[in-house]
Amino acid sequence: MAWHPDHKQHSRKRILNAAATLFARKGFDNTGINDIMEEAGMTRGAFYHHFSSKRELYQESLRNAAINRFRQALQDPDDLQSGVDLKRLIETYLDPSHPLGIDGGCPMAFLVTDIAQRDETIRSTYTGLLQGMLHRVQAATGSDQQAVLRQLVLMIGGVAIARAVNNDELRLQLLDACKQGLLPTQE
Repeated sequence: MAWHPDHKQHSRKRILNAAATLFARKGFDNTGINDIMEEAGMTRGAFYHHFSSKRELYQESLRNAAINRFRQALQDPDDLQSGVDLKRLIETYLDPSHPLGIDGGCPMAFLVTDIAQRDETIRSTYTGLLQGMLHRVQAATGSDQQAVLRQLVLMIGGVAIARAVNNDELRLQLLDACKQGLLPTQE
């Protein structure tokens, strides 16, 4: 029986999603190919039909997860060419469930320290994703680069810190403080 034409693409997506989840949860060094393939519901042998190395998978899963997370903030989630609703971006990103990784979490925040320990290729991927976010938000809002950088730092840094603390009340206060720093006050 022949495989469906979309089988390979579907399998690759399952591997990317499983990898993003496990890398975000455990980091590169503590995540093995066997773990990823088990999470994806596949055998280790299938891994090499899609990726040449764990490093390549890390890079691609980082890119895939960051783009998927960013899509959630777009006015039309299926269209990367549509505008960015900045208020929605901030509220979605700083939602209390995000640091808990309930919906997968953004690798920009979840892997920031892990990526700092990787090679230049991986760090360049992260840098490119951050620059892409910067340019996209800057173009959509008309804000200057420094203003958008401050916004991204509050968002990504806020989620990274909120993820690290083990006090739910403090986590909520951190996220709320970031929102207050980013959203205009309602009077």
